[in-house]
Amino acid sequence: MGADLYVTSALIDELRGTLTSVTGRLDGARRALGSVDPAVVGAAPLTGQVHDYAGSWQYGVSQLGQHAQQCAQMLARVGAAFDQVDAQLSSELRGAGSRQPGSRQPSNRQH
Repeated sequence: MGADLYVTSALIDELRGTLTSVTGRLDGARRALGSVDPAVVGAAPLTGQVHDYAGSWQYGVSQLGQHAQQCAQMLARVGAAFDQVDAQLSSELRGAGSRQPGSRQPSNRQH
């Protein structure tokens, strides 16, 4: 028994919207990490470690946000291509349904 995969443009749009939302949230987290004042933790050695930790997380979150944004952009292109192919296939199937079995469509070639 084979599994069928169903993809709709609505599903692609929903996924793209989720990735866009994630991108915004990650950007907010990145900005929050950038505004952390390491001095509030106390002693200088700990302050340096907190600063390094926040910097690492800020970079990592930034990278995740960039990748999520790139995925969302790719999904926009996939969705547009999907809609185009779907419309073309629908048009061709409507045209095939109007022909009689065994009949041939007139040629568009000029002689």
